[in-house]
Amino acid sequence: MVTARAGEVTTALAARLAGTAFAAWHQRREGSLPWWPVERVQALQDGRTRAIVAHAYRHVPFYRECMDALGLRVADFHTAADLVRLPLVTSADLAASPERFQAARMDRRTCLDLVTTGTSGLHKHILHDRSGLLLALAAGARQRSVLTTFVGHGGRYRELVIQRPGSTTPLVRAALERATWVPRRLDLERVVMSPEEPLAKNIAAINTLRPDVVSGFSAYLGALFRWGWEHRALEHHPAVVSHGGDTMSPVDAELISGRLGIPLVASYQACEALRIAFQCEERVGYHLSLDCVVLRLVDAAGNDVGPGRSGDVVVSNLHNRATVLLNYCLGDRARLATAPCRCGRSLPCLEALEGRVEDLLLRSDGEIVHESVVLPALYRVAGLHQVQVEQLTQFEAVVRVVCASGASAATVTAGAGAALRRLLGDHPRLEVRAEAVERLAATPGGKVRGVISHCHGAAPTLAERKNDRG
Repeated sequence: MVTARAGEVTTALAARLAGTAFAAWHQRREGSLPWWPVERVQALQDGRTRAIVAHAYRHVPFYRECMDALGLRVADFHTAADLVRLPLVTSADLAASPERFQAARMDRRTCLDLVTTGTSGLHKHILHDRSGLLLALAAGARQRSVLTTFVGHGGRYRELVIQRPGSTTPLVRAALERATWVPRRLDLERVVMSPEEPLAKNIAAINTLRPDVVSGFSAYLGALFRWGWEHRALEHHPAVVSHGGDTMSPVDAELISGRLGIPLVASYQACEALRIAFQCEERVGYHLSLDCVVLRLVDAAGNDVGPGRSGDVVVSNLHNRATVLLNYCLGDRARLATAPCRCGRSLPCLEALEGRVEDLLLRSDGEIVHESVVLPALYRVAGLHQVQVEQLTQFEAVVRVVCASGASAATVTAGAGAALRRLLGDHPRLEVRAEAVERLAATPGGKVRGVISHCHGAAPTLAERKNDRG
């Protein structure tokens, strides 16, 4: 028994060392790749496109069937531009039949299963294989180098991560820690807090830990720093705030970067494609990671739009061999820049990004709760297929549910209503109305917002403040 356990430990350590070597091999060129001639990066992208299409045809039911139906062969795909031959894939397609996008004979035990609702509001499972996660780890070095520029010392800094346990970032990080081994003295000094904690507690953590970097969801960090400023509680200013996942209000962005003087650096990622784009030191646009993804912008008819024009984001993940997504509609809108970035990197930029626009909800006790806490709690209600929360005032909210086939509408609405009451503080004045609907209304851009807030107390403007707290 002891021998068997020792063998398992040895095997696990060998696997972690192999994972470390794999990531380090691919990370070796991260310092130079963003400055390569764009033709060289595109050649790498084209090669990875051919490889993922060949894999998809051999192992993924959806792509094998659609390529056969369209009379397409693997040899027809020479460059990333040839992906236009494949049909667009929507969130509804993935949510309805996730197994059709999964590679046959894939060992699920070795994969990371990420669950997301994204801008579509649909519950989706995306499997990520080990090599794809390690490639994402390597590509993360280009973003870390930008943060290091603001920190101003070495590559090892102290980071406070504010993310809900069980959300994408902590799950990916835990999977990577299981797959690699890095000496503690070389790794980042990282502390994790939850957005479920009171704002005062997380501000106190910033003051006590004195991190170089604070990272998390954009909207939550905006509200957190605003609270710290308004209550004169923020004593420590980090060197930089790294944010993403949703949208920070312009008011909060101006407060953090302007009044507090803390640089804001954003990234563009998604469960479906982990590394899409990152901001450089200029903090104007988002540099596309062409070696990780193929990104297209399309109009309402599905035709590509050129630089300077807004379009819907269509992404192809070139790394993931488990759940293969090519020509996947993310539900975001963006615009390609018409000129290169002043930083000198050759990677093209998105100059405008209209990502997720979920709002923060205001609890009855005055605390805020982020959609990354709200939606997972509601989706635990049995029989719930899709959900939307609309907060009208601090003490009035509506939760709309689309029930799964065969589920009891009365049971689902009762469960969703009770869950939302708990999230909002279960105050005697609190009124929560739960409704079953056939479908959720989309915005003019086609998005289904999971959380909508009309509660102005959750995001006061600078003009509404009576005192200048400088």
